[in-house]
Amino acid sequence: MKKMMNKIFNNIIIEINNADSIGLISHKNPDGDNLGSMIALYKSLQLMGKKAMFFTDDNYPDNLKFMPYLDEQSTIYPESLDLLFCLDSSEVKRLKDDGKAIKIAKKIIVIDHHKSNEMFGDINYIVDDASSTGELVFNLLEKSQMPINKEIAECIYIAIATDTGNFRYSSTHASTFRVAAKLLDMGIDLDKIRNNLYESMKLSELKLITVALNRMRFFYDNKVCITYVTKADYANYNAKYTEADNIVQFLRDLETVEIGVILKETDSGYNLSIRTKTFADASLIAKTLGGGGHIRAAGANINSHDVEFVIDKVLKSIDKETKDAWNFTDR
Repeated sequence: MKKMMNKIFNNIIIEINNADSIGLISHKNPDGDNLGSMIALYKSLQLMGKKAMFFTDDNYPDNLKFMPYLDEQSTIYPESLDLLFCLDSSEVKRLKDDGKAIKIAKKIIVIDHHKSNEMFGDINYIVDDASSTGELVFNLLEKSQMPINKEIAECIYIAIATDTGNFRYSSTHASTFRVAAKLLDMGIDLDKIRNNLYESMKLSELKLITVALNRMRFFYDNKVCITYVTKADYANYNAKYTEADNIVQFLRDLETVEIGVILKETDSGYNLSIRTKTFADASLIAKTLGGGGHIRAAGANINSHDVEFVIDKVLKSIDKETKDAWNFTDR
């Protein structure tokens, strides 16, 4: 494994050294891991003297807007790119603009930790049991002796912290804490990060949470909890789509709940966020619905505005993927 990683790192460095123009692209609705890992690698490339640029979907949570270098994003694609990094994205259709940048890139490098990754890069640096893409980017920078300053370290810490539930999820390993310790040694501002990530809830977000909790439905002897928010809810409370992102945590954290699901209405239907606790595989449930993700966190989209139809479809997927684990069959 170590030899294979060293080979991948060497191949990535060769491509970086041979490239004049390097792009980095986010996935749709970027989260902390996506933004943090992308910006960290972008700035490290710049400090190497490379002409680097990144393209990101602007639909990200307000609590990430404090991150450094976000205002340096590019809004216009060049005619071509020598190299394109796709980070934290398991498939092309998940990329910003449906992967438009793929078409102008001569070489593609994918860095990701989703086990459902389609391996669409010329080089694929995929570790599906890693805590986050941020941890993988740190390993690349450290092993390849690429520049890491305080701001880069903060971006990587944000990536890891947000994708591990602040180091609570089962994807958090001893190696994750070792990386976090190294980042702390670099002088990152932990108070600033904590305050922005976890202590800056807007009133509109709290109202969305209240509405969603009042709609909770329980199935399988309270082992499954599903709720939803509608476009009307966003309008009523002047809330942003991303302000519903954390609701699913409340569901999964309930004592009896193994699977928590939040349905968030969009223009095309409902976006699902699935979280599991001990035995259910969220990625398999999501895959049945045309999505993907991790064992404990996954998502999918269903092109219907009929919430009862969507809930029934989710339950059928749970039936299919967890039937051997349940001790009963009645919802």
